[in-house]
Amino acid sequence: MKDYLPFPAKTGRPRVDDREVINEILYFLSTAIRWNDMPKYYPPGVTCWRRIKEYDELGVWDDIIRDLQHKVLDLGKLNLVNGYIDGSLAESKKGAKGSKLFGEV
Repeated sequence: MKDYLPFPAKTGRPRVDDREVINEILYFLSTAIRWNDMPKYYPPGVTCWRRIKEYDELGVWDDIIRDLQHKVLDLGKLNLVNGYIDGSLAESKKGAKGSKLFGEV
């Protein structure tokens, strides 16, 4: 993972270790626990939240997922015969052109 992560700035406040933060993020995602309820041995939740946002803005998560997909495909462990797109979150426009109500001519 460290190949994907940005280098910390040399100035300013010392950065919390990336490994600790990523462990907390993975724990958070796997348990659906609230940040405030995280075990005390993890860094503060706000630190992890900021790091999630930072990694997202830098495209770190996209890079990791893309490379994992390629590795799994290369190993023959990913079957893309059936693909599905979930449109439940797609915004629909009211009154789209060509739409007609029942009985309308």
